[in-house]
Amino acid sequence: MDRILICILQHRNPNYTVTAFLHLFAALRDDDELRRKCKILLACTSRRSPELLALERIFGSECDVEVFETIGSYPEKLRSVVNKYPPEQYQFFVKHDEDILVSRNTWHSFLRSAPAALGDPSNLAATVNLSTGIPSWMDFADRFLHPDERDSLQSMLNHERVPERLWGMNFEMVSRYVARRKGAWDESAYWRFMNAQGAYSKGVHPVRIYLAYGQLLNEAILRRYADFQTAAVSDRFTRVTDRYLCNSFFMIRYPTYTSFMNEDMLHDAKDGYGEVAMNRYREIHDLAFCFLQGSLGVHILYNTTYMQLTQGPRRINGLRYEYECLTRYLALVRQWLAERGETRAHQIPLAEPTPRERRAMRNWHVVFPAALYVLSGVKRQFRNALIGLWKDTWPILSATRSRIVSCDR
Repeated sequence: MDRILICILQHRNPNYTVTAFLHLFAALRDDDELRRKCKILLACTSRRSPELLALERIFGSECDVEVFETIGSYPEKLRSVVNKYPPEQYQFFVKHDEDILVSRNTWHSFLRSAPAALGDPSNLAATVNLSTGIPSWMDFADRFLHPDERDSLQSMLNHERVPERLWGMNFEMVSRYVARRKGAWDESAYWRFMNAQGAYSKGVHPVRIYLAYGQLLNEAILRRYADFQTAAVSDRFTRVTDRYLCNSFFMIRYPTYTSFMNEDMLHDAKDGYGEVAMNRYREIHDLAFCFLQGSLGVHILYNTTYMQLTQGPRRINGLRYEYECLTRYLALVRQWLAERGETRAHQIPLAEPTPRERRAMRNWHVVFPAALYVLSGVKRQFRNALIGLWKDTWPILSATRSRIVSCDR
């Protein structure tokens, strides 16, 4: 029997991990065979989390679930998991960030069919269509959104821009392409352009970097949560070889994953999350990513949107909006399980935001980073003029200071 190690990576409030687990448990609770195949690892930042310890105690007798304390950076956490659970014990590995919620039917079909898809050595990883995932957002939108919601999404894209610099990288060519394109947004044309670029990192996309898209998609899912959970999902996969994968949710052959999680490749890729390394591995070895047809998953928000303000009668920053969405998803999955006779989810205590998290969620916290974000979009010539002025002025100021110090002496 092929064993699957599912690693839910926690790095913030434990309520994220609890909500992600409950969506997984919704698929496992009625399938004894799947429960025996899966080990669920809650890779947390503190073993003392009462919420995760309660989850382990309540569901541990029914599922193989373990709270595992990890420290350090993102790749260091993953390496600690790999070191404790070597590839000899598990054939497949699911990397699952805490802010991703997968529907019940998607989880069930994915765990059943993904190992077979990965039996083909030309397939590197299997994943699902995430709401704000790159490149799967459009498949999610076509599958779940109503026509008027898709029209709103398309209308936003038709007038969108991309910043020249983001995550410490230069996307000037991409920004210029988006600004100069004609007509409606063409996703296929965008990826043809991106594939022609020589850069390793190609994950920049309007849906990933602007809050309005996440807001539209989350509100649609929250309004029709029951449809999200129960929508039929295929057991077939679409192979993709011409798109850059940013989804922090995928299944991969465990020995393959450990082969590019070594420090040298991550360092060479200039990437702290393994995203660039995996895309490079796929390209070098001419492999494919596989997307489960009809699948539905929520990626609440990318961290790029945290320092932006939502639009509407109540203006709140992106980080606070994400947390409010999370609490709504948690309430809905608890209710969904309770309606099907599973009430133990209500026994898990809720974690309150820490003082640091509360400060980050205040609107004033957005003002200074948002101002920097706006300034980063100022034309390059103006920035260069300011830099040039400083370079011209600094020697004069320095010389003046030296003369003053000499006079004092």
